[in-house]
Amino acid sequence: MGLWLVQECRREWARQSGEVLDWEYIKAEAAKAAPLRSVLDPDDPAFYAAGDMPGKIRAYCELTGQPLPETIGEIARACYESLALKYRWAVERLGLMKGRPIRSLNITGGGIQNLLLNQMAADSTGLPVTVGPVEGAALGNALMQAMALGEIKDIAQARQVVKNSVDTRVYEPRRSAAWDGAYARMLRNMEEHAND
Repeated sequence: MGLWLVQECRREWARQSGEVLDWEYIKAEAAKAAPLRSVLDPDDPAFYAAGDMPGKIRAYCELTGQPLPETIGEIARACYESLALKYRWAVERLGLMKGRPIRSLNITGGGIQNLLLNQMAADSTGLPVTVGPVEGAALGNALMQAMALGEIKDIAQARQVVKNSVDTRVYEPRRSAAWDGAYARMLRNMEEHAND
């Protein structure tokens, strides 16, 4: 789902107020909200369609017996934390498929500009998270074309080009029992509502 939930919330808040909220304002409000209060499964079908996403989030929380997020900060924080928890879910499954645990996480794309989410990803997964570049897909496409033209010999050289060309930042995990508890709640909610 990525940042779809927050994007749709922002669209609804703009519809209600007539004012488009700045992303920095939304992130600042999320940072002020109480942590790990309400946990969503970002991939729940209830969130697939556009329209009144804050209402859908509150309905999901009511259905799962969690506190209802009301403020912009509470709703955004629930979205960001839930996305970070879903990263953990995906990383664990990838480790099972590989036959060994994943030791680090790399995130690219526009979402890396959300420093709060980056730290949440590290905290949730317990892994160091390297972020960058913002335009990862475009850069990867250009490098594959350079390989096809023989300008770059292989993936190892392409990775070195990226490493030499792009500034990255590493977020170290600050694990807590609260993240583990929130993860257990998300898994329980996913299991209980799998057939809804």
